[in-house]
Amino acid sequence: MDQEKFVKIVIYGGIIVILAFIFTIFFTQKLTPGTYQYVHGMDTFDVQQVGTTEEGGITYKIKIFVGNDASPKYIYTRHEPQEMEGLKIANGIKEILNKKEIYTVINPNEGLTGRTVIAALEIDKFIDNAYLFQIPVKSAFTEKDENNPDYPVMNCESVTEDIGIIWLTLGEETIIKNEEGCIIIQGQTEDDIIKLSDGLIFYLLGMIG
Repeated sequence: MDQEKFVKIVIYGGIIVILAFIFTIFFTQKLTPGTYQYVHGMDTFDVQQVGTTEEGGITYKIKIFVGNDASPKYIYTRHEPQEMEGLKIANGIKEILNKKEIYTVINPNEGLTGRTVIAALEIDKFIDNAYLFQIPVKSAFTEKDENNPDYPVMNCESVTEDIGIIWLTLGEETIIKNEEGCIIIQGQTEDDIIKLSDGLIFYLLGMIG
């Protein structure tokens, strides 16, 4: 091999290596407003920043595949799955998907605001989605409220083979608990409850945990 040909091979080889490096960096970094790939186990999810919440947070569009359906579905969330790393989730949570109907419940005397209502709506829009879990979701209080005497009352004692309960509440620890089939989403703040609601959905979809 003459020297000129050897030099050309070295140059072309160097260009290929550089292009491969650039390609790798480009497709593995989060873009602005951007997309990136979130990997969990053998699954990969495309996550895209698409807007902002009313309080200035980021909203996300996530491409998922459900079951054996080759056509992608898209979900819109207030949080991204990588925010949920280290989230405490009890065993047996996915058993809620065997229920025929689910109630999201709050204690009317706990002093919660519309922030927790957002968390309940986040759960509703996914679990009651015809393309995802297709389980009817209703709302209730954990005890009677004098201002809403006709509002349904459901609590952890209401759990049956067909009825599931997801209780949104405040507590000292941020965690998703399972107490004899009753799922308790407990946050230190109402914003924590909203985050955990998305975390619950990510977990049920197999994106975390």
